[in-house]
Amino acid sequence: RPDPLQLAYVLQVRAEVHRAGGWLDEALRASRAYLALARQLGDMTLIASGLDSVGSVRRRLGHRGPALRLLTTSVVFKRRTGNRYGEAASLNELALLHGEEGRHAAAVARHEQALAMMRDMADRHGELAILNDLGRTLRRAGDLDGAADLHRQVLDATERFDAPFRRADAYDGLAHCVLERDGEAARRH
Repeated sequence: RPDPLQLAYVLQVRAEVHRAGGWLDEALRASRAYLALARQLGDMTLIASGLDSVGSVRRRLGHRGPALRLLTTSVVFKRRTGNRYGEAASLNELALLHGEEGRHAAAVARHEQALAMMRDMADRHGELAILNDLGRTLRRAGDLDGAADLHRQVLDATERFDAPFRRADAYDGLAHCVLERDGEAARRH
């Protein structure tokens, strides 16, 4: 019989891989199994992580109401357990959800909260990820200059700091800014 904590870890990784790959149905199944096991174990840290995992997938599936409830609860649990990195990640997920709903001011506020926490922890990877996400939110809000500036900041930082995924994400964000500013000109190049 497998160790329940090892099984929880496997389920969490499986959910993350499926989510990153865009296999959202599989990600949701793995996330739900992870959350169920975390609840069975009664481990608040694992429960908070499971809530975030399910909420993140539900957000990507467009299930905004359940995602909001799950992510908000995750922030509360992570705060209670002292998981500042996890709290910042959940706040950033909430920001993405608010941005998708067109609640840009709330989204920016959550991103800035998460960004401040990452900076306090000196987590450069987390900081750069949130800057890219904040750039996407600003682009959605119509602030193409602000979005492009944030993506350029990430590109500048990755010149001094090895973060190839963050760099690629920043290039993607800049490309979207160019397309939205002048799609016809961008298509000609």
